Amino acid sequence: MRKHLHPSTIIATVALVFALAGTSYAASTYLITSTNQITPSVLKTLKGQRGPRGDIGVTGAQGSAGLTGGTGPIGLTGAPGAPGAPGTTGATGATGATGATGIQGERGRRGRRGETGVAGANGNTGATGATGAVGPAELESSRSCTPTLCIDADPNSGGSGGWGFNNVLNAPVTDLTVGQTYPFTVTVVQDGSENSNGSITLTWNPTDFAGPTAGSDGSAVCATASTGNALSCTYTDLAHQYKSDSFSFKALTDNPDAQVAATVEVNGEEASALFPVAITG
Repeated sequence: MRKHLHPSTIIATVALVFALAGTSYAASTYLITSTNQITPSVLKTLKGQRGPRGDIGVTGAQGSAGLTGGTGPIGLTGAPGAPGAPGTTGATGATGATGATGIQGERGRRGRRGETGVAGANGNTGATGATGAVGPAELESSRSCTPTLCIDADPNSGGSGGWGFNNVLNAPVTDLTVGQTYPFTVTVVQDGSENSNGSITLTWNPTDFAGPTAGSDGSAVCATASTGNALSCTYTDLAHQYKSDSFSFKALTDNPDAQVAATVEVNGEEASALFPVAITG
């Protein structure tokens, strides 16, 4: 490789030559210490070609980290995203428990008794024909008893309870008049050991009657139902074979099938009776 001399090297060489030539020569000649002392045209001829690029120097050590820049401003809020797809329908809930059974309704009205049968036709011989059969007694009471507890029947059946027992003639009553008040008697019959404590409960249709709030026996403690169709009385003096108490009912509307039901409870036993009656205007 061809080497090029640097201008400063040439100047230094010339200076060395003059120095070696002797002191006398140096005294009569200028010492060149700068390129400014050489004529530009001469200096131009002394200029060599540019040398090759030197080797790349070693990489310097990494500088210290710069200071952390300040926090930039908060960006603008982005637009709301599109609504998500509707969720799937949830499973059907379990079936609720069955509600409790309602209370038992009132006892239905008793059907009307059959009418008295018609008289039989006259015989062929002219003799009077046999009388037709008689139908059941109209409006007679019906009862449900235990072997030791019962409610006495009405006077129509020879008993001492129901409608009409407290009237003057103690006769059966089969018809009531609207607007009139009538006595109704319940007679408790104990055929076994006689117990003092017990109760009498009466129920009726409030459309047919304005019912009682107490009986004639002042020792009884009575309570009426808020529905106006029941009365319950408790007693401490039922220790008799026959024990009666009387109640007052006012007839309100026409009804050929009106009735009052009576229930007696003594010593855990229960007896009942139904006393039908017709109401006319």
